[in-house]
Amino acid sequence: MENGHVAVYDLCFFFIVSINGLLLLHFCKWRMTCSRIRLIVFSSSPLTDCYFYTSANGE
Repeated sequence: MENGHVAVYDLCFFFIVSINGLLLLHFCKWRMTCSRIRLIVFSSSPLTDCYFYTSANGE
């Protein structure tokens, strides 16, 4: 009976670790997607284009 309990605990432990790993992967993927969208939105903004133009020309 002792080995059965250990097997159940091991199974639960690996299940929890795999769920946490999947959540972490999902979170990292979500963060990368958000940063890409933010980069696209801000890089295509006329205000940032104006800022980069004036700072590049020393104005």
